[in-house]
Amino acid sequence: MAATAEGLPHDDEVVVDGPDAPLRTALDAFEQGRTLPVRELLAATREQSDWWRRNWYVGELAERLLQRPDWPLDELQPADAALLRARLALARAWEIRTGDRARNVSDEQFRSFHTLLVDAVALIEEAVRHNPGDPVPWTIALAQAMGIGAERQTFEGYLARALEADPLNWAAHTSAVQYLGKKWYGSHEEMLAFAEEAAERAPAGSVLRGLPVAALSELVLDESLRDRSDAEEKYGPIAHSRVLAAISAAQEVSAAFEPGDHRAGAVRNHLAWALIREGGRDQEVLEAFRAIGADARTFPWGYLGAAGSTFLTCRKGARAQVAAHTPVRARAGVRPEPAPVKPPVTRELALALAPVRAVAEAVLLTGTSYRMAPLAGGTGTWVETAPALDPPGKRGGLRNALLGEGDLVRLMDAATGADTWPVLVFSRLGDGAYALTLIRGGKQLAAHAWTGPAGMPRQTEALATAEVFAQALGLPDARPFAAVLRDPGEPAQAAARALAALGLPPLPEGIGQRAELLAELPGVRVVRKRSLREAIRDTLRDDDEPPAL
Repeated sequence: MAATAEGLPHDDEVVVDGPDAPLRTALDAFEQGRTLPVRELLAATREQSDWWRRNWYVGELAERLLQRPDWPLDELQPADAALLRARLALARAWEIRTGDRARNVSDEQFRSFHTLLVDAVALIEEAVRHNPGDPVPWTIALAQAMGIGAERQTFEGYLARALEADPLNWAAHTSAVQYLGKKWYGSHEEMLAFAEEAAERAPAGSVLRGLPVAALSELVLDESLRDRSDAEEKYGPIAHSRVLAAISAAQEVSAAFEPGDHRAGAVRNHLAWALIREGGRDQEVLEAFRAIGADARTFPWGYLGAAGSTFLTCRKGARAQVAAHTPVRARAGVRPEPAPVKPPVTRELALALAPVRAVAEAVLLTGTSYRMAPLAGGTGTWVETAPALDPPGKRGGLRNALLGEGDLVRLMDAATGADTWPVLVFSRLGDGAYALTLIRGGKQLAAHAWTGPAGMPRQTEALATAEVFAQALGLPDARPFAAVLRDPGEPAQAAARALAALGLPPLPEGIGQRAELLAELPGVRVVRKRSLREAIRDTLRDDDEPPAL
């Protein structure tokens, strides 16, 4: 699992719709009430006909103006000020409507939304007058027309004007994809056909060649397709061959740009989701995330939940799937060195200090079946792998041997990468020793093995280890646990005393003596192995029940 992090920024570095350096400088000045950097930024995009960035920058500044209505907009050049006023009018309308599904928006919100969009027409017309030859006012007009449900003829007229100014304009094309989609005023077939035709007309090297993969993301909102898994059914009327062609074209676009490139990011984020939805292409998913870098986008991830957390959940899932399929120490073209000899693990059990639902959501993406039983009061969850519940297949031998592989530590590593709650994994080793491993945030913080008198650690070593456990569990005094770590007695009894020293409930009866000992505990539940796409779907459920138990 650790190796799959290569080439990926840390979770804390990922930003949704993050600014580039020039925009970041302008936004800092904006927050300080200074206008010159903003004035220079927008003037440069206009003078250089950099329509991609002009559209992007105007949108970001308009969102900031929602919170700063007193900002001196009149100090900008008239063309730029007019453009920002028009874009701000749309931002105000959407602030009232919200981005929620239509069924969750009240009639009053819809009325206010429609009124504000109608009022925006005069501001859009002013922006058009001040910006001849600029496609950005027309992309704003496209968004306004879609919001009020304008007739097809009106929308197509705006689209023609935008493409007349910039035939490869990404924003105009993606607006058309949404307008022509089933969720707005068209169909899946019409939407994808438009995207394919636009991609075919685009020259080699243009990001517009990846437009069909962005169209595929619109299928997420079609609830009739949500639970379909067959390749010929899960895309509705769209032939599977067209889906594969869209993915292939997007991969070509991605390969033509450097990792982290902002323009390619518009395609790469959709590509990652398309590969997840397709299934069975885990390594390609991970490569797509590597190409994205820290440049997550609202779309498509915002369709699936909170964009930032959904992006990280899917990325962690891709890592877990690749790790689960990769033999330890495997290297392309290199003969693996012999692994160091160590006592085999015969039994394992984890205690996650989190409710069952939180643990179930975390482990969904590891590609393994688990059995869980809650602690009294719901403050923690016992966890063990349940290999007998995994369906047979080409990896069945590995899954059926999980309890003898010592994989629970690795699997909990993979499961808890984005979570802050600690996990304790108890392992009985083949030589009769017992081990305890502390995991949090996808990292092994500390570990200890009771092997009898010969393995007793020194006082300083035991106290250092105990302090790590105490800090993770919020204990004021590490010394009682340090004494347990130095217990030279029978390993099984020492391991049992460890939980008491940590202020936790006792181990279930039979730990280390038999497999799958949670099966008969009250409240036991099972999270079954599933594909990455199925796991992500269950992770993003809206209800309060643990996913697919």
